[in-house]
Amino acid sequence: MAATVEKKYKFLRSHLIYFNISREDHTIFEWEPQNSNRSYILELNYIWKNVIEDVFFHIERNNEKFVYIKRDNLIFTISSANRIQFQTLEAFIEQIIDNFKETYDIEVIFSFDVSSNYFKSFNNNVEDLLINFYTLGVVKKVDILCKVCGKLLPLVVKTKIIDESKNFPVPIVYRHDGHAIICFIDKNFVLRGVKPVVVSG
Repeated sequence: MAATVEKKYKFLRSHLIYFNISREDHTIFEWEPQNSNRSYILELNYIWKNVIEDVFFHIERNNEKFVYIKRDNLIFTISSANRIQFQTLEAFIEQIIDNFKETYDIEVIFSFDVSSNYFKSFNNNVEDLLINFYTLGVVKKVDILCKVCGKLLPLVVKTKIIDESKNFPVPIVYRHDGHAIICFIDKNFVLRGVKPVVVSG
């Protein structure tokens, strides 16, 4: 493993907190770092009641980030420390979804009453993805200069957002330190402009 990739892997590995695959009311698979004993049932109960097919949702709570999405009647949830950007977490989930579908025939599995023990070996798939994530080319870093605070910041962008876009530059909102900016990224992942944006909600 190249030194830069290994450094990124260690960063991701040390900041990921939790990964869950569930139906609408119960878990079928979960991954946590070794020696973790925290329960996420309160967060999951909220997520299960507030999910829409094929839409990524983001939650920030107590120095943690949660990203979740419903695909094919399964809900995929990931949690990390705040230092991991939402685009990284979304890209990780998308890789997990593809890997899970390749590993299991979902329609056949859910036509029977399968216990979560059936999916325990998927831990190996998650660990492999952690090791190889930064070699897959699913995210890229773009350095941006914030016009609000004057800091040079690393913006993580899912490559598929740029690759699948029909209009350029692509606007991406970056929130940090209580404010937000819109970053305009061209098809070569080059920053073409930055401007402050008003946030509400």
